[in-house]
Parts: sequence; C-alpha cells; structure tokens
Amino acid sequence: MECVRIKMGIFLFQIIEYDVIKRQYTSFSEKLSGLDFKSKFYPIKTITFDPRVKSIIILHDDNNLHIVNKEKKIVMKKKKAKIEQKEASPKAVNGIDVTATKVEVHTLKKYKHLVHFEWLSEDEMIAVEVNPLTLFEKLPPAFAQATFGKK
Repeated sequence: MECVRIKMGIFLFQIIEYDVIKRQYTSFSEKLSGLDFKSKFYPIKTITFDPRVKSIIILHDDNNLHIVNKEKKIVMKKKKAKIEQKEASPKAVNGIDVTATKVEVHTLKKYKHLVHFEWLSEDEMIAVEVNPLTLFEKLPPAFAQATFGKK
C-alpha cells in the first residue's frame, strides 16, 4: 500500500502543495504566485497527475483541460518597492521584491460539458462528455415539464 506524501488543492487560482511527512508547504507552492488561466469560468472539478511525467498536473472544469507543468516556469521580476521598509519582510530583500514565479499553463478548449477525466493506464486516458439535452430526454414527464404546468 502506497502512502500519500503530498496533498494538493486549488484555492483562488493558486495551487497549494503540502508535504504531509515534512509538515510544510513544498518549495513549488512557496515560489508560485498564481495560475494564469486565459479564460476561467467554471470551478476545477478534478486534479489528475500524469503517470509518465511527475511534473505534469492536469486540471479539468466543465469545458477545458488545463495542463500545468511544474518544471516550466515563467519568472517575472517585480519593481522596486515604493515605500522603504525598515525591516525586510520575507517578500522584500533590500527594498526589492523577490521575483515571483508563474507556472506555464496550457488550456485545451476541446470539450463541452466534460464530466470526468482519468488515466486508465500509463498510455491511455479517458474523457467523458455529456450532452445536457440527452439528460432531459431520459427524465420522466413530470420532471421534464416546465414550471407552472406549461411545456
């Protein structure tokens, strides 16, 4: 039985990766400033990991697959701080903010109403789409009826 060492979650477009054994955030989480989604409308449903490449994280929502590569990073330098601080905060060193790191995110807009995405084996994956209109066709007439008894 394999022990889960790293827990991962998403909160406000930020990937949070936590090492359970060391009881601390991973260096990937600490250096990450946020995800750069081109167009984000739906909440993330599933986090999947590529079994072949450990640095690839695949996220999916209702319409898109978002592929995050933890190793490809975009480094963005921040401008000098406008107000001089007497004590250096963890984010500022000598009045200059520490560089923030953004991760490269590729978005596949191939799907509509993506319900499930999972790896079957190392070389096979499955994506399940559902057409919402077919769900209404299978409902009993009482549920398919419009409000106030009108069709």
